Amino acid sequence: MAASLGRILFRGTIAEQGSVFIGFSGRHHMTTAGYIIVTLNVFCLLPCIILFVTAWRTRTLLSRLFAWLTVLNMVGLSSEAAAWCFEFNSSIFSYYTVRIAEFFNYIAGCGKVAVFGEYLRACIGLKTEVPRKPFIAVWVCIALAIVLLVVSLFNGMYVYFDELNVYHAQSTFYISHIFPTIGLLILFYVTLRYGEQMPKRRLSALRWYFVVFFSCSFILYAVTPALVLHYIIGTFNLLILYVNIQADEVKQKELELLESRTAVMLSQIGPHFLLNSLTSIGQLCKIDPPRAQQAITHFSYYLRGNMESLTCKHSVPLAEEMEHVKHYLWLESLRFGDALRTVFAIQVLNFHVPPLILQPIVENAVRHGVTKKKGGGTVTIKTGETERSWRITVSDDGAGFDPDVVATDGRRHIGIENVRSRLAAICGGSLRIASTPGEGTVAVIEIPKQGTGELFWLPETGRQPGYSG
Repeated sequence: MAASLGRILFRGTIAEQGSVFIGFSGRHHMTTAGYIIVTLNVFCLLPCIILFVTAWRTRTLLSRLFAWLTVLNMVGLSSEAAAWCFEFNSSIFSYYTVRIAEFFNYIAGCGKVAVFGEYLRACIGLKTEVPRKPFIAVWVCIALAIVLLVVSLFNGMYVYFDELNVYHAQSTFYISHIFPTIGLLILFYVTLRYGEQMPKRRLSALRWYFVVFFSCSFILYAVTPALVLHYIIGTFNLLILYVNIQADEVKQKELELLESRTAVMLSQIGPHFLLNSLTSIGQLCKIDPPRAQQAITHFSYYLRGNMESLTCKHSVPLAEEMEHVKHYLWLESLRFGDALRTVFAIQVLNFHVPPLILQPIVENAVRHGVTKKKGGGTVTIKTGETERSWRITVSDDGAGFDPDVVATDGRRHIGIENVRSRLAAICGGSLRIASTPGEGTVAVIEIPKQGTGELFWLPETGRQPGYSG
């Protein structure tokens, strides 16, 4: 944070030295320190961009907050570099560029304090509930700091600019640090108070963040020329957070996805389904051996599809998922006969989906829809597309249900819950279910054409889930 909030003192000192040696000629000159600092800023932008892209693709609150930290860090680096490049220049363009750059440099620093507070709250909140009041206090501090900054634009209480658009610190400049520093002290207290609930690596990374800030602040006021280190320390801090917190979250996400796929698979091959399928096959062996052979083939393909989904690290073509569904429906038709009718209205098939995403929805339509209705019913599977997404619709004209009753029945609907969570986590997709008692149920899966799920990137084609063609 000192990198974003306190660099003005260093530049002011160098600027005063520079103006003595360069003079007020109105031409653009940059000191050696300026070249070094601009180079460092540009160098730090590259890892920040990489960190942002990596974090943004992981669709969790913690990763999105980390991504915003990198954005604010990049704004600070860019504005700082722009200010250095256009100082010692009396043109009207430099006049506005320097002032705008310095304004955004300070705003980015304040923003990092506030966003870091939310990031800290998300880190601790994964294990324990944290009171909201300390974080509200941080936002109040940052708001006051920004208000004072706006006031200083009119009365110059923090800095003033000379003829070459070089700014110099006023005696009241220290006030600009007070409220952001108070905010960080509050966050440091929160870390000490609730941090023990976090894993040791995560807690160490957060403590390191504070140690770097406070030590750099001391260096800033004690040894001003050493301030050049701040331009890389801010990025270094983000790298520390990523290695110790974000990378662990990605691993945890992979584990959760694996567990959810396992739960879905186990729910689809439960003892009742196995018993019913094997019983039907056993009866066919006596009365219709050729059909029994067909049933064994479908059963083996169905089991293989479930097992392969556990280790699948990429998305699968919809056609492959449809084959898995057809094996399931064929086996269920052995038990229910003409009471189970199916219709396929496939308008588009050339896109990819997360594995084992469709069959749980179809099974729900069979078990809780058409087979609960006297005389059975029809399960319809339809695919289509909109401008931004692929759409899979599974509908039935079965018994239907009351959504309000289901939402409060106290039972866990594992298959549907996992489908919804995996769609959101893997490709930013969604699942909507609407039902009317006595009329049937409609389930709609939406998969964005620009998927964001890194775990299901197709390395052999370089395509993302939902890619057509």
